[in-house]
Amino acid sequence: MKAQKKVTVRQTQSNKWELPINPSYYDKTHELTQSEKDEIAFVVENNSTWYSKSYETLKILLDPLYNALDITGANKTTRSSVIKVIIHEAHNRKINFWAWSEEDWREIFCYSGTCFFKKYKVPKDTRNHLISIV
Repeated sequence: MKAQKKVTVRQTQSNKWELPINPSYYDKTHELTQSEKDEIAFVVENNSTWYSKSYETLKILLDPLYNALDITGANKTTRSSVIKVIIHEAHNRKINFWAWSEEDWREIFCYSGTCFFKKYKVPKDTRNHLISIV
């Protein structure tokens, strides 16, 4: 996988809190392109490790996630697990995560950490990092 660029956290001039990254910087198109749908299906159905083709095809989806995970300090395993959950859910929902409703997110997070871990079979800190980037 291609090395990720480091995100610079924005500094403010006032004491007012601001988001550490600017969501308007990203393409928030709700619909997935056919090539994105195909690549997501390939990754999910083959339980695939990331290939450069997958990253390039899904770059618009992955960049904001990687940038947010840089800020949360997620380690490599956790980063991969968060991406796995997002990719699986994008595959199931057939839309970009920017279009997911609050109800979608609640369903993804599950009612408890135990439920989440059973559903996705990921490391325990995955849910916390996922909640942090939403």
